[in-house]
Amino acid sequence: MPVCPSGSQPKPGTATSVVVTPDYIQSLLPPVLAWLYPYLPFMQGLNIGDVSAFCSAEPPSFSTPTAAEFYSFLTSGPLGSAATVTTFLQNITQAYIWYSLCQCIGGSTPTAITPPTQPTGLPVINPTPIVGPAPATACRHADSDIAGLGTAGVHPILPLFDITVSDIAPTSVVFTTQQIQSGFSLSWRGAFYFTTDGSDPASSGTRTIYVPGTISTSIHTVTWPSGAARLRFDYGQDDTHPFTYENIVAVDFYCGGQSPGVAPVPCCPPDATLRGYLAQILDLVTILQRQTAPFAYVAGASHSVSGFGELTISDLIGIKFIITATTPGTIGVEAGDPEEVFGLGWITWGTTDGWTPRQFLGHTDNLSLPPNAGAFTRLGYSLSPGVSATVVELIREP
Repeated sequence: MPVCPSGSQPKPGTATSVVVTPDYIQSLLPPVLAWLYPYLPFMQGLNIGDVSAFCSAEPPSFSTPTAAEFYSFLTSGPLGSAATVTTFLQNITQAYIWYSLCQCIGGSTPTAITPPTQPTGLPVINPTPIVGPAPATACRHADSDIAGLGTAGVHPILPLFDITVSDIAPTSVVFTTQQIQSGFSLSWRGAFYFTTDGSDPASSGTRTIYVPGTISTSIHTVTWPSGAARLRFDYGQDDTHPFTYENIVAVDFYCGGQSPGVAPVPCCPPDATLRGYLAQILDLVTILQRQTAPFAYVAGASHSVSGFGELTISDLIGIKFIITATTPGTIGVEAGDPEEVFGLGWITWGTTDGWTPRQFLGHTDNLSLPPNAGAFTRLGYSLSPGVSATVVELIREP
């Protein structure tokens, strides 16, 4: 049953032609087909040159390949198996594109697509590694530990460290702070000061202040202020009771856009333009392989012939010339496997510029696969009286 009994057409505002890349294709496929997402980068993009014609036809049907065929697709295995997956991906993609671009005439709702089920034993692409990428490492580390006895009513400022870091230009900094007290419990009194002009951060008017908070032991990640070149950490006592204290601070600087605990990001993101050029190169190389070094061929149009004449041809790998009838006594046969037949006639490949040497037909089933078959546009044939044949065009695999 058609998805649109009354016919179909492009949705309003749809472009007249569409090119879709694997990234766009993934956005069309529903989450239930997430098992297909890893395979999409291995397929070529699709071009729909005439959206009106595309929408006027039914969306393509598809059948799910086996796990073995998916493996062949990934590993450049037997072309027949790989082509099955290629056809499946193209058809299912075009089906979902159809629902994205097209609509039923008259406003009816098209029959929904039934998503295919994932095959058992499907090969995994880039499985999650047992050992993941190493996280980012600090480009510099500093730490300090200061301890002593607090005095009631005395409020000194205790500098733990003062660091100039203009030589490494950090992008983030991690403070690990620990406060140990005995005799009285104080809230956190420390603060980190950043400065951009090289002066003392504790007193500079250009400083940025970061106060970690009131937690005695904590880890704080802070984005390095733009232009900052100097960092200082001070701890200030503020109480009226004597107590012992110890303040431990460690600082890790991260450079080059790296973040603590996160694996470094590759330097260069994917280049869509480069991928497009590579896809074009792949298309050309695929055509060259299919045409000049084919592993197989596909039967195309067939023609019934007798007597003599010529056929107009193009883009062939070769032909199959099958003798379908002869007049008894007009040909000779030499026993063998296969039998050698004499007096059937000949064929000649050519173009508008001329002809190549003729090839005699020596069997009832003849194959002709000249190395430059794709260049020929004419096939001449000359058959003996009473001989008729079927000529099958042999074309390259998709």
